[in-house]
Amino acid sequence: SSVQGATGSKLGTLLQGLSTLGVGTIMSIFYSWKMTIMCLICVPFIIFSVMLEGRFMEAESAVEKQALEDATKIAVEAISSVRTVHSLGQEDAIVERYNRKLAQAEASL
Repeated sequence: SSVQGATGSKLGTLLQGLSTLGVGTIMSIFYSWKMTIMCLICVPFIIFSVMLEGRFMEAESAVEKQALEDATKIAVEAISSVRTVHSLGQEDAIVERYNRKLAQAEASL
């Protein structure tokens, strides 16, 4: 926990995964070195799939973040100029724009 706070969650997760792999490998060599070799053949494929999944999740997260950021901008703009919005009768239009941005964020989930 303190390692994650000091250096970021990615590094903490990486160190945890590597230490788990190392300890597991040592224990499995002790019990059955032949089975260890068979299992270690799969490690590169597992690492590749985890990295690929991480990239997809980052891309989806960026789209969702942008849509939520746009929705927040609309809300802040409307609240900061509430008198102007009311005098022009644009309440429904602002709510519609806000709802569209929230729908975009929800669709990216």
